[in-house]
Amino acid sequence: MSKMDDLIVLLKDMIGNVELSNGQVIQYANRLREIYSLEEFRHSYFALSQCVEGFSPDQRDILCSNLDSVIDYSNVYFNSEKTILAKIMKLSDHINLEIIRLGRMDKIKFIGDKASEDRRQAEDLLKENHEKVEELQNSVNGFHSQSITILGIFAGLVISFSAISNLGLKTFENINTLNFYKTIFYLLILGLIIFDTVFMLMYTVSKISNHSISVGCKHRDCNDCPQCNNFINKLNHKYPYILWFNIIIVIFIVVLAIFMSKNMII
Repeated sequence: MSKMDDLIVLLKDMIGNVELSNGQVIQYANRLREIYSLEEFRHSYFALSQCVEGFSPDQRDILCSNLDSVIDYSNVYFNSEKTILAKIMKLSDHINLEIIRLGRMDKIKFIGDKASEDRRQAEDLLKENHEKVEELQNSVNGFHSQSITILGIFAGLVISFSAISNLGLKTFENINTLNFYKTIFYLLILGLIIFDTVFMLMYTVSKISNHSISVGCKHRDCNDCPQCNNFINKLNHKYPYILWFNIIIVIFIVVLAIFMSKNMII
């Protein structure tokens, strides 16, 4: 084993005790003296860096403290051996410099990790706020849509009631001059027109407000729905009340028209 290997082993042994006893101080001082007694030996700063880098921060503190104790002993008992003392002091300087460098790197890493964590938290907060803004925006849009829908419903009701009221007034004004069957026939046609007109108004409002008035359907796209393969099926599937109302009213109108034609009611 080379002298450098002996030195590395000594340093690793030295961190095994938080505080050295007097006997351990003497033992480590003598081992250092033996290592540096070879005049041509110079420790490798690179090897020292690799060794110290493998220690934890607590172990580095222990190494500094124990090495100071060994140096204090060496200064007293190896006072006459200036060359060995100089090499030991240089070892201490190199180790302290390396520990300072690693401490700064640890601090930089800590600051970097904290900055990364702060940035992550800021990004999470920004994402959360963005989601809240989108939710608020959707709520505002939904409020506008609902307002439009309510106004549309109100307008449709006003139109339908106005039309029905005017129709009823005109019909009852001339009820003595009109045939009963013709009055019913006229009312059915006008009722069908008013009903479909109100539906078209409501359908337009629903498209503007992005609220459907159709019967619930699992398929968002009619092209993907097997029950909407043609216009009649689509109407029956999504708006059955419109289809059946129109069918019933048209049947009444046709039956009434046939009845009046056979009975020559003009």
